[in-house]
Amino acid sequence: MQKTHLDHLKSMFREERSKISTLSKLQSTFREERSRINTLSKKTKDEIEAEQLEQDKNQDRKERKKYASHTFWFVIVYVVVILLLVIATGLNYLKISDKILLALIVTSFAEIIGLFVFVMKYLFKV
Repeated sequence: MQKTHLDHLKSMFREERSKISTLSKLQSTFREERSRINTLSKKTKDEIEAEQLEQDKNQDRKERKKYASHTFWFVIVYVVVILLLVIATGLNYLKISDKILLALIVTSFAEIIGLFVFVMKYLFKV
């Protein structure tokens, strides 16, 4: 009777040891999967950041093109207005003194160059 009881205890001990071994394997597999998921989520975060950066660059390019176009047409209109003032003065439609006309042309030229430099520095950062 003691022998059967001892055999029974040994059998139960083996079963418990087998269960513990299985649980250890499962726990190890769980840790590996958690690590893999963390790695994948980190890659996903990096990919999301890279995608967002690319979208920002594309948006910035679109905005630069838009403002470059607006600035270009503003300068064209500005030059045409100055040119019309000079022509109107030359044809005696307007009475503007030579000193004022010279100041208008020089300051307009300086404004156009300054605006051009400002916009180009923004558009083409070095």
